[in-house]
Amino acid sequence: MKNKQIFKVGAFGLKQTEISILKVFFSLHGYREWYFQLVTNISDVNQIDIWLVEHNKLAFVLKGNSKAIHIDIYSSKKECKAESDYTFCRPLNMQLLVKMLDKIVVQDLKFVPPINDEVVINDKLIKDISKSTASTKSWQNYTALVIDDSPTVRTLMKASLHSYGFKVETAETSEQAIQTIKLRSYDIIFLDVILPGNIDGYKICKIIKSSSDYNTPVIMLTSKGSTIDKVRGKLSGSNAYLTKPVDQTALMNSVNKLLRERSPVRMKQKTNSLNKVNHVNSFNYT
Repeated sequence: MKNKQIFKVGAFGLKQTEISILKVFFSLHGYREWYFQLVTNISDVNQIDIWLVEHNKLAFVLKGNSKAIHIDIYSSKKECKAESDYTFCRPLNMQLLVKMLDKIVVQDLKFVPPINDEVVINDKLIKDISKSTASTKSWQNYTALVIDDSPTVRTLMKASLHSYGFKVETAETSEQAIQTIKLRSYDIIFLDVILPGNIDGYKICKIIKSSSDYNTPVIMLTSKGSTIDKVRGKLSGSNAYLTKPVDQTALMNSVNKLLRERSPVRMKQKTNSLNKVNHVNSFNYT
């Protein structure tokens, strides 16, 4: 068994309840090929990969390790200021916090997540499904948009869809997603429920679906699998709901079903894409 990559996260100035919740939340991610270890009793600041620091105590951390990557924690959204590359506002959303840590690991620490055996098996399954359906339906030249702030999710989704013939584009934030759908139309969209910014996945889905001339299938991606979340997704107009980590068979079954239903009206909607762009440009996102 390969050794897992551990990234040490130093906590300074955080509340005890926040530290306790972080420890539990980090332990739930121990199944991954990389995970985070919370360090509160710090004897050597240079052992820390990433800092979670109360913003008014940042000077202490920088004095001890000027090259440290840090996330500034603010008491409220009202006080939150973008004075560094990474800021986070209370109350702490643990899911979004882990996503930010993942982003730092990939972009700043230059860690390349390994492809484990399960992913290799699933990738083979995707190719087998593609071959079995190639004679009856090919998604070659069909376009897909993946909206998710996790680099790992975007990479794996892109690889999976490429193997099925899709041309794939990605967006990381809600703002990027809005700008992207302004510029062009897609045959199918995969949309994360929780995104950085003021617009969540449910609202983006409503924006996409609000134009009668643009009925693009939207598949919601989320780590939440409750009935309430699925109802919210349905009310926002989503066509399907997949829980992360996404099962590849369920993914391709949903794609096949939705695109076969959409094929008769695809060409008409492509010609009406200009109407969709004008509609999105005039939409009030607040």
